[in-house]
Amino acid sequence: MSRSPEEWISLYLEGRIPAGEEAAFNAWLRSDPENLELLAQQLDLHGSLKARLQKEATRSTGRIRQVRQARLSRSDATWNLRPWLWAAAGILAALTILPFVWPSGPVKPTKEPLVRREPPPVEPEPTPVPPPEPEPLPEPPPKPPDPAPKVEAPEPPKVIPTPVPKSPEPAPLKQDRTVVSIADLRDIKGEVLVAKLPAKAGVAAGETVETIGKDSSVVVVFMDGTRVELRGETELRDVIPKRMFLARGTLEARVTKQAAATIFETPQAEAKVLGTTLRLQVDAKGTLLEVDEGKVRLTRTSDQKAVDVVAGTFATASELKVKPLPKATVLLAFDFEDAAAPGVQVGKIVPGPKRPGNRGCLEGVEVPADRLTRVLFADDQRGLFALRDGAVLTFDYWVADKVEAVDVYVWDKTQRASIGGPSLLTLTKEKWTRATIPFSEFVSKSGLRLQDGDVLTQVTIQTGGTNGGGPLFVDNLEVVRKK
Repeated sequence: MSRSPEEWISLYLEGRIPAGEEAAFNAWLRSDPENLELLAQQLDLHGSLKARLQKEATRSTGRIRQVRQARLSRSDATWNLRPWLWAAAGILAALTILPFVWPSGPVKPTKEPLVRREPPPVEPEPTPVPPPEPEPLPEPPPKPPDPAPKVEAPEPPKVIPTPVPKSPEPAPLKQDRTVVSIADLRDIKGEVLVAKLPAKAGVAAGETVETIGKDSSVVVVFMDGTRVELRGETELRDVIPKRMFLARGTLEARVTKQAAATIFETPQAEAKVLGTTLRLQVDAKGTLLEVDEGKVRLTRTSDQKAVDVVAGTFATASELKVKPLPKATVLLAFDFEDAAAPGVQVGKIVPGPKRPGNRGCLEGVEVPADRLTRVLFADDQRGLFALRDGAVLTFDYWVADKVEAVDVYVWDKTQRASIGGPSLLTLTKEKWTRATIPFSEFVSKSGLRLQDGDVLTQVTIQTGGTNGGGPLFVDNLEVVRKK
């Protein structure tokens, strides 16, 4: 219900605003500034009247106290005359009664003696003790005027914030990474890191592979068969197929012949590789490139000058001059140009698939029970050769289309163990192809590795996979060591 301003002010001053109408009262005050001013004026007037009434009440209290004092004084005087009045009344009563009770002649005796009946004694009324005069009450202090009513400010509309979805917390980095591998890791030795974590099995695009310590090494094998070996303190960054960055250290690469070249970048140069076996080294002095086969274009980054480095030569980024590699020491060699070759135990010398400059090759023998085809070189008495650090096995091969892999094993007479090299999984089928495998990549199932000076008595090359054996031809087998 709506109320007039007079009703609202009257209800407020008397403290009688009905329950539930406080909000309506506040709304009335906020509706017009004049309502608030009118209420303030009434409060001032109410306060003045209240103060005046309090003064009048104080004066009335003083007058009442004076009248009460006068009455108390008269009461005291009355109480002081009462004892004498009682005494006079007693004497007058005795004088009145005495002529009647006192006989005028002699009294005749009776049987019963005459008993004088005296009136009961009248005890004087005790003098009342006037009540103590009450102490004057202290005057109450003037009550301050009621404060002006608190005008509530209008509440702002509530803004409900739109909830912002929390960004998902990054998952903790785990040791077992789930990655889409672009290359496999093989022959992990010592401390090897991929993306700053211990190496497991694969490398994702753009990751970094590091070997920590001079005895550490790893082989990175790409889908096209390209193999990159890292040794010692080496860091290979931004690994992707056909392009990577060697920040420091040494790598050896065997790049398969594909339509597109593989590029190795260094801080000083760029090496563009096509169907080549090479070694690339980066240190404080600069970049060194050695080429065993094929051709590599070495481009200096600072001025874009380039030089082609061919098989058997090397060059540095600082000089860009091609120089011959130091002569290599041949530890073992078979060319199969003669009808008989010493050391061949399994295999047969035949013309084989045609190619220029070669009259013969070694044809493998199929072993149905093992579902493979094999050639074997052996000298169990004296040994084929004594291994030297840096020695590399190279040979040409030709395989049928159904062959899935080519494996190489040696028998180490010194350690009395069979030790295998990495499998060649990406094969060029039905075409002569050159394979190069450093002996540093050979490792047994129990983890044994070849050591400098070990005597090797057997070298076996055979097909592998699940499809069984197939035609295998081997030619121009060599074991050489660079000086």
